[in-house]
Amino acid sequence: MRIGIYGGTFNPIHLGHLSLAQTALESLELDLVVFVPAGIPPLKGTDNLVSAEHRLHMVQLAIAGSSRFCISDFEICRAQKSFTLDTVRHLVQQFPAGSEFFFILGDDCMANLHRWKGIDELREHVTFARARRTGSNVPAPTSALLTIEMPLLDISSTQLRQRLNTGKPADDLTLSSVAQYIQQHHLYRPSVDSNTENNKNEPDSTITHAQISHAHTAAG
Repeated sequence: MRIGIYGGTFNPIHLGHLSLAQTALESLELDLVVFVPAGIPPLKGTDNLVSAEHRLHMVQLAIAGSSRFCISDFEICRAQKSFTLDTVRHLVQQFPAGSEFFFILGDDCMANLHRWKGIDELREHVTFARARRTGSNVPAPTSALLTIEMPLLDISSTQLRQRLNTGKPADDLTLSSVAQYIQQHHLYRPSVDSNTENNKNEPDSTITHAQISHAHTAAG
């Protein structure tokens, strides 16, 4: 099997994330793309970061229509800083022996790639696939890297949060199911502390390992 691993905070997930995953699926001829929402990202701050459970569920909503997208809650369940090396070691054990793994990352990760924990071991497990936006001049840190050419999509989680912060519609930046979930739970609004809000209506996010198993069985 050919497996794409797509990690991120997904705070929140938007159409740019989904476009990248779909482009990687097609251009790298992948069987599956595994979305891995970060629990506590080691190289990013946690300002404006909503709860892991909310981010997990938003990704679940966003990928619900694709049988070749699945999700792992490995990093979120660890309740500690999330290092890609630990995630990759775990995922390698979840798929059949001989599977090939491709780690999908954007231009914004290029500058910090050399700082990643266990980068040399990571390269033994995965092939890095850089999603390069049209017109990007960001240099690649290594030649041992595949490139996914992406159309220019002017969408970012920051832009989406700013839109939501002012109460403006965001259906052109993310899926309507995600936008509705954000509105229902009052996420990314200045009057609500998204990490301590009342989650009594929080959906159960029992997914991951069973879903991955089902997905790669179906793909095989």
